[in-house]
Amino acid sequence: RSRPQEEMTAPVKHCMTWLRAYFCEPWTTGKLPLPAFHHPIFQQATFTCKVLRILLNDVEFGEMASYKQLATLAGNSKAARAVGGAMISNPVPIIVPCHRVICSNGQIGNYMGGRGNHLKQWLLTHEKLLKESRATSRGLCPMQPHS
Repeated sequence: RSRPQEEMTAPVKHCMTWLRAYFCEPWTTGKLPLPAFHHPIFQQATFTCKVLRILLNDVEFGEMASYKQLATLAGNSKAARAVGGAMISNPVPIIVPCHRVICSNGQIGNYMGGRGNHLKQWLLTHEKLLKESRATSRGLCPMQPHS
């Protein structure tokens, strides 16, 4: 049973607003506050937390970084596999955009333990197309009907 929007909590509304912006007007997400991260992984001073925060802050919409590049940014260029582990541990994919992390050879790598590779490819294509359409004109939201 779906609940009317007025019954939703403020954090859920906030998250919905952010996700709608991501899918329809991604250039506006930088102006929106991020949804709150209450997951314990973000409360710990760990390599995983560091990598996820670097990914969130440094890899922009429509861009990609390799596991090795993130490892280097996190201070350990030999920790590419640990970056992969951090991506698997990401509790908020899309918001913390682990789909933007690819292999050094340009292959997209796994997403959701390999079960979501088609979704990763879709997200990367979505970002590329919206970034290109934004550069040439005011792109249309793919999530809403157009006239």
